[in-house]
Amino acid sequence: YPNQLNGETPLPIDYIKLTFYNNSEFNRLRELDRISRTFIRKDYIETNTLNRSDFQKNYLIYSRNYLEKIYPNTVPKLNEIVNNISTFEVAGNYEPITFTIYAFENLQNVKADVTDLANENNKIAKENIRVDKVVPIDKRWQYSYNQYYGTNPWYLDNVTSFNVLENTSQQVWLTLYVPKNTPKGNYLGKIHVIGDNLESSELNLSLEVFDAALEEPDAIPYLYHSPYIYYKHYSNPKDVAAVDMS
Repeated sequence: YPNQLNGETPLPIDYIKLTFYNNSEFNRLRELDRISRTFIRKDYIETNTLNRSDFQKNYLIYSRNYLEKIYPNTVPKLNEIVNNISTFEVAGNYEPITFTIYAFENLQNVKADVTDLANENNKIAKENIRVDKVVPIDKRWQYSYNQYYGTNPWYLDNVTSFNVLENTSQQVWLTLYVPKNTPKGNYLGKIHVIGDNLESSELNLSLEVFDAALEEPDAIPYLYHSPYIYYKHYSNPKDVAAVDMS
């Protein structure tokens, strides 16, 4: 790679060695690496508070826009606690639906079971709804531009059940596919939240399907990293990437 940076022909790689570590050894080496690179942990700071005695159940269910980040230490506002979730979509497309469980005590083997969505004449089978939990991991804040890192929601894990630790939030992510040729109208269903040591809850799920035909895009969208960072080599010449990004 240094040869590439100097405009020379890169050397071929003829040997790669992979070493697999167990979780404890990986964590130990990762912490040593963070120390050597002067990284500083700086987690999200929550300012919302709740009074446990104000609620009967040992958990709450709340909802925010799916574009908003939910951290493990996120605490909901009272107006975010929900029993109903509604959304809309056009047939042949996917729609994200999210809700979050905030636990007042450790919750074991929590599941989110979704029913069919139906109206008087038609239904969308529950097999078209994928249920994942959102998994947070340590990531750098502001990409790699400073030394601070912290826990961030990062990827989806398709599991049958999950645990929620005391005084933490666990976001649940549903991906709903509306099959092609689904008639327009309102479709209703339920989300059942169950677990070993919690009183079950039922969320009303409402979907409005619109009768619309989306045109095919004129171009296939794709992403570049910034072409103007000197050590990135995603496009040559860089004005090609700049035009594509515009």
